[in-house]
Amino acid sequence: MNKPISVAIDELRENLTNVINTCGLHISIVDTVVAQIYGEVHHKEREIFESEKAKYIEEIKKES
Repeated sequence: MNKPISVAIDELRENLTNVINTCGLHISIVDTVVAQIYGEVHHKEREIFESEKAKYIEEIKKES
């Protein structure tokens, strides 16, 4: 059975919080690192979205 998305989200939040709380870095440094990671994640999400959108449009064209 696949893990429910709500459980996966909760585990991700808990793990990230634990890493942040135990890393020993000042919060201003953590903020910078998290912002960089967010930028990378957001960029990847946009790439995946554009790829999926292009595939969807191609499938619609094939069906027409």
